[in-house]
Amino acid sequence: HDERDFAFAKKYNLPIKEVIRPTFVRTIGDDAVRAGLPYTERTVMACIIKHWSEDKYLGVHWTKNDWRGFITGGVNDDEDIAEAGAREIKEETGYKNAEFVRALGFPVDASFYQAVKNENRLAHWIPILFKLKNGETVPVDPKEKALHKTEWLTKEEKRQAHPIAAAAW
Repeated sequence: HDERDFAFAKKYNLPIKEVIRPTFVRTIGDDAVRAGLPYTERTVMACIIKHWSEDKYLGVHWTKNDWRGFITGGVNDDEDIAEAGAREIKEETGYKNAEFVRALGFPVDASFYQAVKNENRLAHWIPILFKLKNGETVPVDPKEKALHKTEWLTKEEKRQAHPIAAAAW
């Protein structure tokens, strides 16, 4: 249950059993939980996407609430996290050749106000890593494109932009 145990298990490739799940609750800012609104519970992923040739990671800047982070989205009932992540990456950025690498760390729970959906959300975040095979894209739906813009950032800039996923990264 401490950093030494975790380091030992990682070094010797031992299984790590999750016994405590971190939970974050937004109480300030535009995405603070709104009193009186019901919660929607959902499994979601935060897609950490590595550039195909540079040591940079794809960031997203949502224009409505000036929020910066990773490509995120819900996992539908008929999908696994790799399928859901690839779908969200293509829908939100147009990048069509995202290769699933692995899940990172452990799930993290977060309660926040989801402005796009106008609801409180209890999200079970799963951070996952993808690497783009190349820069090939398909057109992004104009409604989706109006929600955010993308930017390539260093690993440290990405850690600062999204503390929920950075906890496991």
